[in-house]
Amino acid sequence: MEILKQRQTVTHVRRTVEFDDIKDPGSGYSFDIGDDGEPVFNSEEAKENYELCMSQKLLLTGPYYREYRWNVTEPAEGKCSCGTTVLLEDQYLGACQCANCGAWYNMFGQRLIDPEGWED
Repeated sequence: MEILKQRQTVTHVRRTVEFDDIKDPGSGYSFDIGDDGEPVFNSEEAKENYELCMSQKLLLTGPYYREYRWNVTEPAEGKCSCGTTVLLEDQYLGACQCANCGAWYNMFGQRLIDPEGWED
């Protein structure tokens, strides 16, 4: 199998501006912030809620600016002998199967026999 893309860990970042409800601790409002530092709204209602929070008409604390980071490991990709691209991820006991021809591979892209032939 030819490896098309190596397995890699990708860091994701989400930035928010948040407001906490004084009367109900643990609840409030949170809005995503874009790369330009401005809030991103997925609806007109979200924009209206943000403007309401900023107006200080509600009993809220904030705004607080927060950044959340998390890592995701993306599986390697390989080209099966039939030409189909296969994600080298754990589908069954550390192996994966080509959706086109049914060939089995381990996470390193090495061809395996069919799992029915595996011994315990």
